[in-house]
Parts: sequence; C-alpha cells; structure tokens
Amino acid sequence: MAQAKGARSWLSFLALSAAVLVLDGCKIEKNGAPTPILIPIIDKAIATSSGQQSAPHVAPTTDGGAWISWYDLGDMSTSFQMRLQRIDRYGNPLFTAPGLLVADDLSSRSYMIGYALLTDWLENAVVVFTDDDGDRFTVRAYKISPGGEFLWGSQGISLAQPVGYCRDLRAVLTVDQEVTISWTHASPSPNGKFVNVIVQRLSNTGSPRFGGGMTISCPHGKAKDSRLIASSEGSFILVWREIPSLDFGDDRGAIRAQRFDAKGAPIWPTPATIINQGFFSDSDGIQAVTDGRGGAFIAWNMFNLGFSMDSFWGYIQHITASNAPTMPAGGLPLSTEMTRQNWHKIMGYLGSNPETGEAVVNWKELDSSQNRARYVIDLFSMDGERSWEPYGRPMSEFNEYSNENLCYEAVGALKNSVAYVYVNPNDYIVDRLFADWISKDTNAAIETIILSDVGSPKFDFDIASSPLGGFWIIWTDQRADYGDIYAAFTPAPED
Repeated sequence: MAQAKGARSWLSFLALSAAVLVLDGCKIEKNGAPTPILIPIIDKAIATSSGQQSAPHVAPTTDGGAWISWYDLGDMSTSFQMRLQRIDRYGNPLFTAPGLLVADDLSSRSYMIGYALLTDWLENAVVVFTDDDGDRFTVRAYKISPGGEFLWGSQGISLAQPVGYCRDLRAVLTVDQEVTISWTHASPSPNGKFVNVIVQRLSNTGSPRFGGGMTISCPHGKAKDSRLIASSEGSFILVWREIPSLDFGDDRGAIRAQRFDAKGAPIWPTPATIINQGFFSDSDGIQAVTDGRGGAFIAWNMFNLGFSMDSFWGYIQHITASNAPTMPAGGLPLSTEMTRQNWHKIMGYLGSNPETGEAVVNWKELDSSQNRARYVIDLFSMDGERSWEPYGRPMSEFNEYSNENLCYEAVGALKNSVAYVYVNPNDYIVDRLFADWISKDTNAAIETIILSDVGSPKFDFDIASSPLGGFWIIWTDQRADYGDIYAAFTPAPED
C-alpha cells in the first residue's frame, strides 16, 4: 500500500490566507468569485431503514452535492422498491427519510439486471431501470426535479419490449441534454440467448425519439455485453461484444463500436473493430468511458493465449470520434511486468478525465499459484503513453488470494492528481475504507483520507467525480443489519 504523508486534518481546511474570505461555506477569492470549500465527508448515513438497502448509485450535482438512488429490498419477502435521495455538499439528505419512493412492486429480476442514474444540467435526476410481468421486461425512466417533482409523471416513461429478457441496461445524457438508453434483448428460451442491442432516446419531455426502439444489427454474430458513451453534438457511441453463436456461455467473440447521431443514424461507414477475435470472461469484462473529445477509451479482459492458455489479462484501446484507433491493433496490455510470474493481470475499474483526455485504470496481478496478489494503477494517454513506466504504480499487496477476492478498488483522475479508493486489504472482515491521493507528475503519495473507520462489511460501491473537484463514493454497509446506504466524499488535495 502506498505510504502517504498522513491523513488530512480537518483543521487544514480552515486555514486561510489574507487574500481569502470565508462566507457561508464558500471562499471568496481576490476576483470575487465564490468557490465552495470542499471538505472530506466521512461515513455519512443516507438510508438506514430496517431490512436491506442495496445497489446504490451516485450522480453528482454542480453545487457539490449529489443524487443517490438504491433498491429498498425490505425483508426480502415482498416486492422491491426504487428510492432516491438528494444530498448537499456536506452530505446532508434534503428529502425526509427514507427518501423519495420512485417505484414499488418491482421484481427481484429487476434488481439483478442493474440500472442507471444521471443528473442533467438543471440538476434533475434521471433514473432508468427495468420491471417485468413474468414473461417480458419493461424499461422505465423517471425524471425528478431537485424539489422532488416527477417531471415525467408518477409512473414515468415505459418502454415496452418483446417477450424475452434484457440485460446490460445503460443510459447516458448527451450534450443536448437528452437521455439515450441501451439494453441487450434476449430470446425467452431457458438459456437466455442474447440476440441484439436495442437503443432508445428520450427528449427533455420524455418523448421517445426512435419509435419502438432502434435495433442494432450485428453482421458477424449476435450481440452481448453492450456499453454506451456520450459523444459530441448529441451523438453517442455504442460498444458491444459479438459472439458467433446464441449460446449464453460462449466466451468467443469480437468487440465492435459504432457512433450514432442524435437521430440514430450511424456516423461511421462500418462499425469499428476494437479486437477481431478473443476469448472473454463475462459481462463485467468490458468497460468504456469518454475521452472528453467525442471518442472513447475501451478496456476489456480476455485470455492471453500467447502467454498461457490459463493466463487472463486486461487490455485498453482508444478510438477517436472519427473512428480512428490510436493505440496498436488489438489494444495495449495493461501490464508490461513479466518478472514476478504474475499469471493473471485483470482489469478492475476504468475511469477517465475528460479535461485532460486521459484514462486511469487499475488491475490486479496474481501469481501462477494464485496465493499472492497486488493491485496496480496507471494513466494512459489517447495514444497509449503510460504515465508511470515501466510497470504502473503498485498500490495494495495481499498475502492471501481469498482476501483479494473480497476487496474493492476504484480509481479516478483529476487534472493534477489521481484518487485510489479501496477497502483495507489486510483485514477484509474489518472493511475500513480509504482514499489515497497520488501526484500525476511525480507519482508520489500526497495523502490518505479515511472515508470510513467503522469495521463492517461493505460492498456495492459506486464512485463519481464532482464538478467542483473530488469524488463521491457510496456503498452498501452491513454494520447494523442486512444493508444500509452510506456515502463519503474525498476532495482533491490542496494546491
């Protein structure tokens, strides 16, 4: 684990120079522009109702606060609920506990598929999830104002589907402030064989733009594991894995991408081929994030057959808005380290800084006996240049492979520093939560912030950057019962 200069003192945030005045939680610079003072928010309770709250998402707002959503599972004996809370920049809930009830009577399958939470430029929350009536799923979308008004009606917008199942539900807010939603549709067979990707777009008033939905054809197979990224001028990039058969467990395939305009027309003459053939893991094996310039970083896990039949590695590629890959064909392996017999090098979390056009990624390296592991992070430019040559920056190391399986790591990049958020790797039963800040220029540890010092099981993490700098982190915590929702905020280090 990186050695930091020391945990940040809360009093350090109160130290002001003669050129700065504090007024109502803001600092007034010489030019008179107010900037909120950002302080760590530690271990803040968001939802603590009896029973289980789980699967939280966070979407920051421009005032330094955030929207937070979660499934309220109760005692697991009845249907589930979707709830929503808004917090200010100090982590204080703005709606009465237990938060706004968005929808109830949801099935357990809705919980398993996943959902999306967004914030638009008017600070409205947009939450998209699925519901089912036994033989078909319905995608439901709600827009809720900062005051709690349901702008798309109390029942939201329902996007009915053919009989079958869906997974890989994604949603993004494009630059024209419309919501684009994608999901993978499956036939109703017992094996859940996935066929294609469906895309829909909702106007600011909730009107569907693409009729009954736009189906993405796959000329070389069937679609699986789709991802969605907002691009420029209201366009979006769709990334998916094509498999040569309908079998749910087929690990073969290619990764392809296409950019569509606001009307749903493909912009690139043919889909981009990120990798033409590979053997992949599962639906968590592909991630994609924006580069802030209309293109995207794409990372994935697959078997490195040139190294070993049993070796599993992470790779990264960048593609521009004009369909030009900027890294070598087939992508770059995340790790170049070959001396520690690290058999597996598995991508964990991909993030980006749209301001600088860099991707930040962490991966875990396991030795051939799988009894020793470590986490490593690195920054990649759009052309594949690594910030921390030659092997990235090691962060956490484990003596027990079983411990590594239960740890959480995430990374995020700002202009001058990188945040590495993790659960204590040396005692996973205690599960304390930390954030290490690292200088991008010097690779030196700046400081460590303790985000939760309570020893309790923690899982279902989500992390998102605040427009004011720093990161909100939210998770499910079992310190009291089956699961409550907690949040923390780590500001960027002081200049």
